[in-house]
Amino acid sequence: MANGMVEGRRLLHDGVMDSFLYICPLFVCERACISLACAGLSCILAWTSIVDIRERIIPHGALLGAVAIWCMLVACTAAFGSEDSAFRAGAAGIVGACALGAGSLLASYVADRLAGRETFGAGDVKLLFVVGLFSGAFWGVVVLVLSCAFLLAAAFIRLSLGAFRRRRSPRRGGCTQAVIHDGPSGDGTFPFAPFVAVAVCAVLVALSCAEGAAPMA
Repeated sequence: MANGMVEGRRLLHDGVMDSFLYICPLFVCERACISLACAGLSCILAWTSIVDIRERIIPHGALLGAVAIWCMLVACTAAFGSEDSAFRAGAAGIVGACALGAGSLLASYVADRLAGRETFGAGDVKLLFVVGLFSGAFWGVVVLVLSCAFLLAAAFIRLSLGAFRRRRSPRRGGCTQAVIHDGPSGDGTFPFAPFVAVAVCAVLVALSCAEGAAPMA
């Protein structure tokens, strides 16, 4: 058990075979910077989610703010920690952003072909690209998979509720027809940012628990 916990911590910090693909940039940085970065990222994701729910757009200001937070995180790690940690965090973040950006584009292409219409917006791809800076490649893919799973679960629940309402409507009124929208906004779309935010929080909480439960021997 102890060996497994130590290996779990090495996965966060060193990755498998010292590969940048498996490093979570946040957990390579200085501890004092991690809390501030997580708080800032949480505010950015909350802001993005609210705007996406209301207007179906991803605000560029939020994305630029997240990039600024990541840059300050790497810079503070270099200033108050070690240059090696800052380099590894920066490199892992760039690799993660590219991987998650490419993965979201691929997921968007597949989803568009299956649905026969646009599913992911350009703002969603940009958001996932920025998330990759903080999560790295491996954990960024985990975030993407979880986000899609949460979205599919929400769509299934909505469709189930819609079917249930359609069955009950004729019984209540004969002439009354329930109005079932194609999506929460009536335009057939779901806001994706809230699902990304929940997935990011879930991954960071899981990694934080692994970090605290697996001290280095």
